[in-house]
Amino acid sequence: MPFRERIDTLAHFLPPFYRQACEETGHGRPDGMPAIPSEESHLEVMKEVSITKSILSISSPGVYLHGDANSARKLARQCNEFAADIVKRRPQEFGFWASILLPDIVGSLEELSYAPNTLKAEGIALETNYEGIYLRDITFDPIFEKLNESKVTVFIYPTSLCIK
Repeated sequence: MPFRERIDTLAHFLPPFYRQACEETGHGRPDGMPAIPSEESHLEVMKEVSITKSILSISSPGVYLHGDANSARKLARQCNEFAADIVKRRPQEFGFWASILLPDIVGSLEELSYAPNTLKAEGIALETNYEGIYLRDITFDPIFEKLNESKVTVFIYPTSLCIK
């Protein structure tokens, strides 16, 4: 039987600083997720179920947790650089979808330029809504214009409403 790759395109990672930010803002178990496995235990599961590669992304509710753009910009950059480090160490097993910090358009555009080009992200992850604003809203047109122009791959996944 020919070898077939299995790629897990929805593999969450939660670095310690992200988990702390989630807990500080009342999101200790985003979308009811149980404890997040370590990198090593994730690799064991991949082997167990014959997954060739996992594309990492942070969980909902994303990086816009504290309600201000500066905190979100810092957290997005930290998460993206953390993921890039994992990929650098284990490029055969991992890739990552970069986080952008919607609803902050300016900061998101900056991260959209940085993560795929500098950190070599596979693309970006978008949630279906940000603070109750859905992707179809014209607010996000500059993001989609940049995505179309840059040809960056987009991974969209559903998420619960995260309204303060």
